[in-house]
Amino acid sequence: MLKFETLKYKNFLSTGNAWNSYNFNTHTHTLIIGTNGAGKTTVLDALCFVLYGKPFRNINKPTIVNSVNEKNLVVEIEFSTQNNQYLVRRGIKPNVFEIICNGAPIPEFPSVAEMQDYLEKYILKCNYKAFTQVVILGASSYVPFMRLTPQARREILEDVLDIEVFSAMQSLVKERLSLTKDEIGTAQHAVQVIESQLALVKNYEEQWAQQQQQKRTLLESQITTNETTVKQLDEERNTPIEHEDKLREMVQKMPEWQEKHTKATKLVARFATERQHLSHNHTFFKDHDQCPMCTQTIDDAFKTAKLEDAAAALAKMDADYQEAQQLAAKLAKRLENARRAQQQLQSVEVKRKQIEERLKSLTKDTQRLITERDRTFDAPPPPPTEIGDIDAAQNTVNGLLYQKQVQEQANALLKDTGIRTRVIQQYLPVINKWVNHYLQALNFPILFTLNEQFEETIKSRHRDVFSYENFSEGEKRRIDLALVLTWRSIARMKNSVFTYLLMFDEVFDSSLDMLGTEDFLALLHTLGADTNVFVISHKTDALIDKFPHVISVTKEKGFSVVKPM
Repeated sequence: MLKFETLKYKNFLSTGNAWNSYNFNTHTHTLIIGTNGAGKTTVLDALCFVLYGKPFRNINKPTIVNSVNEKNLVVEIEFSTQNNQYLVRRGIKPNVFEIICNGAPIPEFPSVAEMQDYLEKYILKCNYKAFTQVVILGASSYVPFMRLTPQARREILEDVLDIEVFSAMQSLVKERLSLTKDEIGTAQHAVQVIESQLALVKNYEEQWAQQQQQKRTLLESQITTNETTVKQLDEERNTPIEHEDKLREMVQKMPEWQEKHTKATKLVARFATERQHLSHNHTFFKDHDQCPMCTQTIDDAFKTAKLEDAAAALAKMDADYQEAQQLAAKLAKRLENARRAQQQLQSVEVKRKQIEERLKSLTKDTQRLITERDRTFDAPPPPPTEIGDIDAAQNTVNGLLYQKQVQEQANALLKDTGIRTRVIQQYLPVINKWVNHYLQALNFPILFTLNEQFEETIKSRHRDVFSYENFSEGEKRRIDLALVLTWRSIARMKNSVFTYLLMFDEVFDSSLDMLGTEDFLALLHTLGADTNVFVISHKTDALIDKFPHVISVTKEKGFSVVKPM
């Protein structure tokens, strides 16, 4: 329960640099009077400003600083709640916002907005809308409950019933649900990444196996080719050439034939020399009859004998010479054939050596291919990236989906149609009872009923069902007053936003007739001795004698001044 004690302000609107003060708990009924523009409603603006940072009327915040002094606006209020004494101080030029609890300032907040939120939620436990529906009723900027939107009506009633915690819980659930959805998206993305990596690894392994199989097939084909080639080369190496033995025999006899050929060649040369000598002697005796040395005549018999001997010797020499030539030619031909056989055998040996080298190379290559073939289908190399645990990732997604399901169910319970509606439905009979009680007290005999959607049903004797807008302004004001007093009664029952303070601004000056005014004043006296009612009016003559305490607001030297009478 809030118990407001004192309010004071200076340089606020038309107020000067001197403090103007109100004591809220010394009198049960107080009338605030003054002429138009004197500054009567300033107390409402100052009260809302110090508590909520904005005035009661629709006034731009920079213009609430006194236009003469233009600085040092300060508003202070003292109140108690929850066995704690508070002082709230707020100012402009310079900007000031302080909350003092039991004489000690509360720790500073990072921002003014956070500090204001703390004041409303944990100290006042009442927001601006609820405060201006339960504590203050003004003719200028007050929006009656029945003119509010259904959502605004719900917010006020939730504050009164102290169930705004469900709205806070719903906000938290929505926030956590949004975070959970984000986490689900992240977790599902992680699962997709792992699945993609696993698919890549599987594809990689399949491609690797396929490549290994192709490689193995190719290696086996190469091994088979090598083995076939080795077999062919081995056969070629071991197959002798035609007449190889004869050729080798000829090569073996080459030295012997070479020696004989040399001797035959020398014999041919010697026979040629001797043949030439014999031919010369034959020619000499044939052509000469006288010795050229001694000039003696050669005997014909001697000459004939010499010619016959020379011819016989020459004939024999020609035969020997031809025989020697034939032998040399025959030996030369053998040597030529032996050399050709030697060349052929050398060519064969070179080829066989080449085959040997080729066989060695093929054997070595075949062994390499066999080793490489045997290594195929070993364990594949590790994947190129580290893969997460798909089961753990999927479990995370499942856990988040379950958490999301729980949060969605909680959100459904915390919606307007959920728990809050059930609570409101339980209080609706009490609310309707109090509204009709105060309407009867105001001599307005109608049956007023609100449903869980905060839609009104109004019945009157001899009239059909009709709505709030069907009434005159005076009748609407009676309904508004009944609702304000109802909210206070409900708040007092719940001890939520209940306060002893109740302020009315010119509610008697506009739409209420004299009978309505009399009924309302009589009703105020039934609210209890602990209720501090403040009524602002410029109807001095009609009301001044009906209040035990009167405060006058006047203008002095252009500044508003508050004076008790």
